[in-house]
Amino acid sequence: NLLRGAAHANATWRAAGAKQPKGVLVAGSTTNLSVLGTNAYYYDYGEGGSDYEFYGDRVCAEGQAQASPTQAGKVALINADWNHKRGAVTMLDLPAMTQSIEVDATNSLVGSTPVFWDYWCGYCGTDGDRVGDRWQWSKDGTRLIVIASDWNYGDGAVTVTGWGANNNVGAISSANAFVGSSEGGGDEIGSDLVMELNGGKLLIASPNWNDERGAVSILDMNNVTGTVDPTPGTGNSMVGELAGDWFGEGLTPRHVLQTGSTVVVASPQWRFFKGAITWINAASPGGVVNSATNSLVGSVGGASGDQVGSEGFIGPGTTVTHS
Repeated sequence: NLLRGAAHANATWRAAGAKQPKGVLVAGSTTNLSVLGTNAYYYDYGEGGSDYEFYGDRVCAEGQAQASPTQAGKVALINADWNHKRGAVTMLDLPAMTQSIEVDATNSLVGSTPVFWDYWCGYCGTDGDRVGDRWQWSKDGTRLIVIASDWNYGDGAVTVTGWGANNNVGAISSANAFVGSSEGGGDEIGSDLVMELNGGKLLIASPNWNDERGAVSILDMNNVTGTVDPTPGTGNSMVGELAGDWFGEGLTPRHVLQTGSTVVVASPQWRFFKGAITWINAASPGGVVNSATNSLVGSVGGASGDQVGSEGFIGPGTTVTHS
């Protein structure tokens, strides 16, 4: 029962015989209710020098409880350490709570892969899915955008959750999240910019997708699911053509310009620092970066490359390029 954690005003509740705090969240308008952790800390010395260290849930450790900026009494309990760093996000409507709960896949968005390091094989392993390691509120404060770039050994995942009909629970998969799909991991979906656009769209930049070809995906906020699909007309992502293109690397909000249904993305590290400014139809974003059809690109790469679009956009229809 060590370090299972729970949320409380002081986060220090203990089970019988426990030596470390578990914590508890007290909620409910008339009755004290609790949100509890389930998993305890332990260390397994293993055999042949393989040591496995697993971490307790530590529910409501400092900074985990985040109040909605617009929804009174509604809280996101964000815990990337839950269940040995699988991670969990629990959306709580505190005044409406009628019973205590333990954080699990029936009431929370959770990861599946725990932290695992095998020192015997030369520190091979994973830091765990760590769902909740990055997050941001939607513009209206009614939903939480959850970014887990380490999910599934680095495949990465991005999804959206909220309260009521928007509550997204269960283990992350392509059914409830937008995920990477490379064999052995490495897509790192959402590792770069994740940005809410106008019109209920979400932009997700993943420069390591598919052997670092890179992808900029645009999805409906109500359906952030599936995998990268560059199919013209039906796909959800504009992608780099060659391994190492790194399309979408280093994006910031100033590298994205939205005009109506058109989203213009400046990717200065594309094609080894030649750079590209690419026009994407938000309603039909599938395609491949191509100078003949959708992009303004640089001609000189390398350390002194053109880096077209490096300074981003300074106003509607205006770009600053660097060479």
